Amino acid sequence: GTLTFSEVQIDGNGFLIIHPFENGAPNGDRVVATAALKDGKNENVEITVHKGLDSGEMFIVMLHSDSNDNGVLDFIFVDAQNVMDKAVFEDSTMIGHAIPAP
Repeated sequence: GTLTFSEVQIDGNGFLIIHPFENGAPNGDRVVATAALKDGKNENVEITVHKGLDSGEMFIVMLHSDSNDNGVLDFIFVDAQNVMDKAVFEDSTMIGHAIPAP
């Protein structure tokens, strides 16, 4: 269950995160895969979904910052909506995409 993204860009160090869909809707409270990213352009980013992938299965792929720059995803809720390593936004738009598994 590995997906490869040809190019991922991020300002600052961070993570590419995959959230599952459950009952037809994305579940942002669960993470099924992560890959560390370095500031700038990252090429051929591989991310493994350890539970495996079913063709056509939907996921949300998102960028999260490494807020404390420790190289570890801190997916710990600090309030009702945000985790310590916060989702990346461009202006008011969260950087996330719904994708089907190939």
